[in-house]
Amino acid sequence: MQRWLRYEASGVYQGLVVRKRSLNELLPQEKPICLTREGEDYSFYRESQERFPR
Repeated sequence: MQRWLRYEASGVYQGLVVRKRSLNELLPQEKPICLTREGEDYSFYRESQERFPR
């Protein structure tokens, strides 16, 4: 059971963003993205970002 939990937890952590960016950094970008631990792009929906106050 412990081995399985460790395996599942590692999968969750791989999709986490490595370096967090502020909303002010993301909004000027044409395609706002951050990198995950796997090196993949994590993109954001522009509409959802524009709902938050700056």
